[in-house]
Amino acid sequence: MRALGFCVSIAHAEFMAACFAEAGIPSRAVTSKTSPEERQGAIAALRSREINVLFSVDIFNEGFDLPDI
Repeated sequence: MRALGFCVSIAHAEFMAACFAEAGIPSRAVTSKTSPEERQGAIAALRSREINVLFSVDIFNEGFDLPDI
């Protein structure tokens, strides 16, 4: 399973990524604090199945296309 999780705040995205990771589901948070390079790395990790879920806040919105999921 791979998914994007849409969160209401940076704290929410970081909390969700930590909760999923603690439950054994590799996850990351991508927010306005995340550099463009880190964002691309997170997308690549999702594509390669290194992680299963990306939680974001106003980063991946309408028009964002990730056919891998």
